Amino acid sequence: MKKIFISDLHLGDGSKSDDFHRDDELSDLITKYWDDDKYIVGDVAELWQAHLDKIMWAHEGIWKILKASGTTFIHGNHDYLPFSKFWPEHYEDNLIYAEHGHQHDIYNNTSMFNLKWPIGKYVTLAIGWMEKLFHKDADEFLLKKYGEFKYMAAKLQSATTNVYKENGIYYRYTPYLFIIPNNKKIYIMGHTHKAALFKNGGCIWANCGAWVDGVDPTYIEVEENEEQNVVAVRLRNGITYDIMKEETL
Repeated sequence: MKKIFISDLHLGDGSKSDDFHRDDELSDLITKYWDDDKYIVGDVAELWQAHLDKIMWAHEGIWKILKASGTTFIHGNHDYLPFSKFWPEHYEDNLIYAEHGHQHDIYNNTSMFNLKWPIGKYVTLAIGWMEKLFHKDADEFLLKKYGEFKYMAAKLQSATTNVYKENGIYYRYTPYLFIIPNNKKIYIMGHTHKAALFKNGGCIWANCGAWVDGVDPTYIEVEENEEQNVVAVRLRNGITYDIMKEETL
């Protein structure tokens, strides 16, 4: 039995601001792992830019297959309401602790500021309007155009953020400077939209990546071999299923 972790679908309402157009590919992935345990690690829906009824109509097939396959949902910051009322904030077993990851992000943690919504929501709403009024890829343009600003924002955003530069663009990935809750050995998150997998301090840290436009869709696969007493954690491509990286315990 395997455990599959997927994050950050950001299902939209089918308008220009909708950044999810991989319905068939995700359906194929869910079907491939139909008999395995599957988890959506937050931000399944883009509720900061669209209404839930329109999202469910635009991506009806995805909602149906996720429900039929018994997929477990964890809420993130973009689907905090209303789903925090029904879905847990994290998942854990004897080895794994999985959460969306916005809890470590001061711009998207609702408890950090005395505001109705975290600062990240206001930024997301502004970008959504730019996508509708000017160009559907306004968000990707801004991230590339203002890479230096993004780097500085990332450094301020969280003490647990690591930043690297590639082709002139700054990226941030899995936080790793805090202790995994409840002494688990595998920490899985999403939120940053940057897939990652590495070992640190005898523990494995993984970021599922995202399925939105502009990134290669990825997911995390965890497989426990009881006979060999080995646990393998794999970062896989969401389209080809190729193993991009693997770590073991």
